[in-house]
Amino acid sequence: MEKCYSGDFPPFPVIEIGFGEKNKNLDTVRYIYDKLIELEVDRSCFILGIGGGVVCDIVGFVASTYMRGLDFGFVSTSLLSQVDASIGGKNGVNYQGFKNMIGIIRQPAFVLC
Repeated sequence: MEKCYSGDFPPFPVIEIGFGEKNKNLDTVRYIYDKLIELEVDRSCFILGIGGGVVCDIVGFVASTYMRGLDFGFVSTSLLSQVDASIGGKNGVNYQGFKNMIGIIRQPAFVLC
């Protein structure tokens, strides 16, 4: 994003996470929380998730739980996330081998596909 659109938008921080179901866990959530604290993100901030289903799930979960909820949106990059993870409003993480064991239900402000 920065490489392609840096002239069109003000500077913005990027937090990268690994891809795949193995990264859909509380360790990844904790990593993002730590980065948000480091960046001094407050309730006026907006979080944009760019990626597939795992990114949508994690970003939706983090945005909904950090500081009791920040606004968020998605740019879905996979077909599955476009028809499922980004539009269902259900975001969760896996825990102790169980899929989507911890989660929330909250719609994003927008979804771009």
